[in-house]
Amino acid sequence: MPFTDEQRRLLLDNAYNDPRLPELLERMLIEGPGEYPMEPSSCEEEELPLWERVWSLVYHQATLYPATFVAVPFMCEVLKFSASTPEPFLYLAEIEAVRSVQQDVKNRFPAVTDELWRDYSEAIRSLGPLILEKLTANFDTAYRSEVVKASMLSLLAFSGGEERLGFALARWWPYAILGNQKIPLASVRQYEEMKHWNE
Repeated sequence: MPFTDEQRRLLLDNAYNDPRLPELLERMLIEGPGEYPMEPSSCEEEELPLWERVWSLVYHQATLYPATFVAVPFMCEVLKFSASTPEPFLYLAEIEAVRSVQQDVKNRFPAVTDELWRDYSEAIRSLGPLILEKLTANFDTAYRSEVVKASMLSLLAFSGGEERLGFALARWWPYAILGNQKIPLASVRQYEEMKHWNE
C-alpha cells in the first residue's frame, strides 16, 4: 500500500521528524508488528518491534502529530492480520483517549485533510469486530490482563462513537501507587468491600 506524496509529507511531521516512519509502516504492513523480546529495556532500537518504533514517532508524552492521523489507519490494518501481542491495543486506546479530549482537534492540524480525517475515523470504527473477536476468543495469556482488556473495551467504545466511556476505560488503572503501597481506587475499594460483605 504505497503512500501518496501528501501522506509521506505528513508522516515526516512526527515526534522526532524522523524520515524513516514511512519505511517502518511499510515494513510493518509486510512483516507484522513484531514480537517483544524477553527483556525489552536492554534492547537496541533495531531490536525493538516495529510497532514500538512506530508508536514512539506518532505519540510522545500525550502529544499527537500530523503523522499520527496518517499512521493510525495503517496500524489498524496491521492489527487485522496480526494481533498476537496486546501492546497495539493499549497504544491505540491511548491515542484515541488523547484525541478525544483535545479541543478543536481538526483546526490544530490544518494540514490533515478531510479525506485523511475520514480514513482515520473509519479505521478506528473498523476495529470493532476484531476487538469483539479477541474479547470472546480463548485468549492467550498475553490478553488476560485487566488493563489490556480495559484498553480493548476502550477501543470498542471509541469505535462505536462513545468517547467519554472510551476515555474512562483507556485510563483504567485499579490501584494508585503510594510508596510501597497499592491503594485501590474508590470504585475498586467499593467492589472489594461489597464482595467481602457478601461472602
